[in-house]
Amino acid sequence: MQNRTIIKRILPFAKPHARSFIAAGILTVVSAAIDLATPLVLLLLIDVVIPRKDPVLLSKFGAGFLGLYFLRSLIDFVRGRLLVGFREEVVCTMQKGLYEKIQRLPVAIFDETKTGYLASRILADTTAASTLVGDTVIVALINLIIVSGTVLIAFAINWRLTLIAISVAPVFAIGVQVFNKHIKDVAHKVQEEKSKVYGDVQESFAGIRLIRTFGLEKFRSRTVESGIERNKDLNIRLGVLSSMSVAIALLCTTFAGVSILWYGSYQVIGGMLTLGQLMAFSAYTVNIFGPIRNLIGINLGVQTSLAAAERVFGLMDECAEDRNDADAIDIVFRGNVKFRNVSFSYKPDVPVLRDISFDVRPGDVIALVGESGAGKSTLLSLLSGFYDSYDGGIFIDGIDIKQLKRDTFLKQFGIVMQDTFLFSASVKENIKYGKLEASEEEIVRAAKAANAHEFILRLPMGYDTEVGERGSQLSGGERQRIAIARAILRNPRILILDEATSSVDSRSENLIHDALANLMKGRTTFVIAHRFSTVMSASRIMVIEKGAIIGSGTHEELYVNCLTYRRLFDGQFSSHGDERQTDALLPGQPKVIVNRGAKGERVVTVEL
Repeated sequence: MQNRTIIKRILPFAKPHARSFIAAGILTVVSAAIDLATPLVLLLLIDVVIPRKDPVLLSKFGAGFLGLYFLRSLIDFVRGRLLVGFREEVVCTMQKGLYEKIQRLPVAIFDETKTGYLASRILADTTAASTLVGDTVIVALINLIIVSGTVLIAFAINWRLTLIAISVAPVFAIGVQVFNKHIKDVAHKVQEEKSKVYGDVQESFAGIRLIRTFGLEKFRSRTVESGIERNKDLNIRLGVLSSMSVAIALLCTTFAGVSILWYGSYQVIGGMLTLGQLMAFSAYTVNIFGPIRNLIGINLGVQTSLAAAERVFGLMDECAEDRNDADAIDIVFRGNVKFRNVSFSYKPDVPVLRDISFDVRPGDVIALVGESGAGKSTLLSLLSGFYDSYDGGIFIDGIDIKQLKRDTFLKQFGIVMQDTFLFSASVKENIKYGKLEASEEEIVRAAKAANAHEFILRLPMGYDTEVGERGSQLSGGERQRIAIARAILRNPRILILDEATSSVDSRSENLIHDALANLMKGRTTFVIAHRFSTVMSASRIMVIEKGAIIGSGTHEELYVNCLTYRRLFDGQFSSHGDERQTDALLPGQPKVIVNRGAKGERVVTVEL
């Protein structure tokens, strides 16, 4: 992305706050004018005030000089305050815009990208990018004004000395051009490596229990430390390039400064220049080369900011999923679901689902059965609208889900996963995510229906108790019941249960079964479960193998007609000793009893 393009794209974020920036710019011009006047004050002091030998005039002159710099200090303070406000407003606007965009990106991007990497772009890259229209612009402005004004005044004092002073300008320009590209490339790598380190650190903290359990501290430390080392090496390389450009600038300015003093002294001796003019010109030389050094010095910051901005806009340019336009269809679901020849791959040429077709009537309970990795969760992810890049069609009540308005589409889904996610907030807030406008009464009613009300009241602050990061202060069963309460509060038309009871104890499982029974009544429900006890009473069971549906029907039909289903069913109960009685998911669900016959054979009995 070209630098000019990057600047143009940042400007809309700064435009709403332009008044502060314009005011800071005006104050910058005034401050620069005072700086430009300083050498003239020195000229007057040496050539006019001191020769008169008048103490009163000298005192007035000194007082005026101090007053001038007091005014400059006040101007710099106000300008600084305006710039801080302007910069933070721009950063805030960019961060909000980027966060909103990231939230609407396809789920596939989150599958492929570490969350710490994305967080780094929101927090670090936007801050770096914002300086392009804040501090950097003001610093460049004041230095350019000083350089331009100084050259004009210097020409008025002595054009020969001025030509000597600006003779090094081409060398400056060539040096900046040579180093700019290298500095920007390395700065981009620094930002990229920094994001990777953020991602590794965030991942390590999120998985700290696993790391402790398996003794992976040293392994993870090596991973993070290697990233830190690479970042260090890149920063050193960046610093070396910047130091080289500064060194070249210093060499050029020193050469010009010495040449001016040498030639100017000859002119003072020859009577063509006064001592005051030489001293003033020497001060103006500082005003030429000091700002030029400053401009080269901020070059590192500019290139870093350009690299950060390029990464920010690269993420903003990702294609977002947006089905909320005027053409999107807004309906209330009845719950009829159809898949027509749906195929899907996460990676090219690696199919996960193949030619999936089925119909589901409103209120049906559909159980998906198959080995891990068969494609069950992926199928329901497509139904939930998490991925759009599939072949075939998915329809709800006869309408392609790609044509449905996303906001109302998602509000009619309820999902309870095996790995329940809770935010680091109160119990009440986590339940309320199901319906943000819910009243206290609705929240309590949902918690009671989810068999969560009693344990919530036993918590230190009841519904206001903080659950910790990802619900770490609660047990697995308690987290699951809060997730069910959230789904109940949402009152969805289509419900997805993905291994909702697979990792809780038997007592919690019974409570969750009862809660799920309340939740599933009258709703189109899709259930994924490895425990066959939870799928026996489904309206229909679909067997998925290697991404394809190889069997569909009731338990009795599949046990007779589908070898894969029979193998999975028999394999589960063969490991449970001489007798195994399952718990029911729904009222009236059949119970499965496995016994041993007279000759040791296994006998499976289904009690209705």
